[in-house]
Amino acid sequence: MIIVATWLGCGSPAPTRATEPDAEASRAIASALCRAFQTAERACKLDGNTAVVDGETRVAVDVFLDTIEERFGLTTLEGRVRVGAPDAAAVTHFRHYGMSRAEVLRRGSHHWAVVDGAAIIDWVLGDVTRPALTAMYSQKSAEVPSLLVRRGAMTVLPGWTYLEGVTRSPDHEALVAAMAPYVKAGSVHVVDLRIKTVGGKQEQRCYLDGEPADDLCAALPRTAFPAGIGWGLKQAWLWAPTADLPDPPVGGEEP
Repeated sequence: MIIVATWLGCGSPAPTRATEPDAEASRAIASALCRAFQTAERACKLDGNTAVVDGETRVAVDVFLDTIEERFGLTTLEGRVRVGAPDAAAVTHFRHYGMSRAEVLRRGSHHWAVVDGAAIIDWVLGDVTRPALTAMYSQKSAEVPSLLVRRGAMTVLPGWTYLEGVTRSPDHEALVAAMAPYVKAGSVHVVDLRIKTVGGKQEQRCYLDGEPADDLCAALPRTAFPAGIGWGLKQAWLWAPTADLPDPPVGGEEP
């Protein structure tokens, strides 16, 4: 079921795809990711575009800016963020705008680290107790909507739920079920969803591994979201093999 009209832009020329990472953007997002690791009480230092966690785990960040636009006094940056952990990589979507490139990278990297970063950090740590996500919610004195969703051979880690105009969180179980046919099992994937109100209509965009995913968007059930219009949502879900995210031992660590 289609939630609403998709964002304007269907049929427009495909944007030029960056083939090399942007060094400044990569370092900005790596720095924001490192701060998010610290929020989860893990030691993190920046080494170029790499977050070094607990002195040993290296998490490289490469940002590919497919769109760099300056219009009406605003700068817009849009592209893909590749986060490489020791054994795999996750790719997400990135888009932000502001009065200057410096402002976009400063504010946009923080925003990305909150919406996408919590799921990525908990995946890197292999911790289904969700230390990064719970730390972010505890800073806001808010209840965590959903820690994880098990779906067969895959486990889904929702990121921070960014809501505007409503307080009801989406139904993660229903959304994950609808996404499942579009996500290939056995490897790491990230789904990004953006919903906003434009001209009195709810419009949405979905991205799978940083790429537009209109079919996935059309499959999401309207009942999984707040009723009415005039609200906005930014949400990410990281999908990983369940074998990489086992349940913690019952009763604590073994002697």
